[in-house]
Amino acid sequence: MKKIYIISGIILLIGVGFLVYSKVINPYLDSRTVTAVVPTTIENTDMDFAFTYPSGEEGYTVIEPPIATTSTDGIKKIYLILNTAEYITFQTADAGGEAPPLISIFVIDLPEVADDIEAPDKITVLRTWAEQNPQLSSYSFRTSEPEEIEIDGVKALRYRTDGSYKQEVYLASHKGRVYVLTGQYQDEPDSIRAIFTNLIASLTFY
Repeated sequence: MKKIYIISGIILLIGVGFLVYSKVINPYLDSRTVTAVVPTTIENTDMDFAFTYPSGEEGYTVIEPPIATTSTDGIKKIYLILNTAEYITFQTADAGGEAPPLISIFVIDLPEVADDIEAPDKITVLRTWAEQNPQLSSYSFRTSEPEEIEIDGVKALRYRTDGSYKQEVYLASHKGRVYVLTGQYQDEPDSIRAIFTNLIASLTFY
C-alpha cells in the first residue's frame, strides 16, 4: 500500500500515475486558472450534490480525472482539489517528488440490495462498504473511532487516518451512492484543513 492512499486508489482505478496525469492536464489547468480567489460552487445534478471551494491562482484548483470505463468499483465521479501554486510547482518538479496534500471527492454507486433482503440502515451500509473497500476509504488505517454525523441531513461517518499526510475522511450515503470526502494535511493549523472544513460545511445534497 502506498503512503498516499487516495492517490493510490486513483492509480489502481484509473490506470494512470498521478505524475503522468499532471503533465497531461497542464494546458487544461492553465485555461481554468482564475487570477483572484473566488468562491466557486460546483453543482453536479447528475450526482445529486454540490460544494463550494476558493478557486484561483492564490486559491485552489479542481481536477476532474476521467473515469475508466472498465472500472468495477462503481466509481462515477472524482474531484481532486489542490492548492494552485503547490500544484504548479509539483508539475514542474522532477519526476518522483511527493505530491502536495489534496482534497478528494469520490462518488461511488453502492451495491444493490436484493429486494427480498431487508436493507440495513445507512450507517451499517457505510461501515460495511468502508471495510470492503479500504483502497478508497482508508478504513484499515483509521486512527480514530468512526463518528456518526449528518451532512445537510444525510447520514455520514467521520474518522481520521495517518500516513505521509494526516487525513480526515467523511463517508456519506445518499440515493444509492457513497460520497467519500478526504482532506489531507500535515498539521492541524494548515490552511488546506480549513478549506476542507469549509467545503464540508458547504455540501448540499439533492
